[in-house]
Amino acid sequence: MDDAEARSLVERTEAALARLDGLSPDAAEVAVEALGSLVTLYGEALMRIAAAFGVEGLTADELVRHLLVLHEIIPESPNDDPSFIPVESIAVRRRSPA
Repeated sequence: MDDAEARSLVERTEAALARLDGLSPDAAEVAVEALGSLVTLYGEALMRIAAAFGVEGLTADELVRHLLVLHEIIPESPNDDPSFIPVESIAVRRRSPA
């Protein structure tokens, strides 16, 4: 998957997340909890990879870098493109289930 395909997937994911607002509160809560658990699990896996191999080589890839920022493994940089993965949008949904 190249960066353009990854950006397209991010856009489709954002659209799907926006549709959670149309679900019943119970269904939205379950969906957000499931997604949050999955995101947490992948974040833990990224943390372990970064701990084992270091982040220097990982940050060269734009998608991987944004995931490292999303999971607070590395700090956000002023040079990061915030449109690639809308970190704030995802973080807000994780903190505030529908």
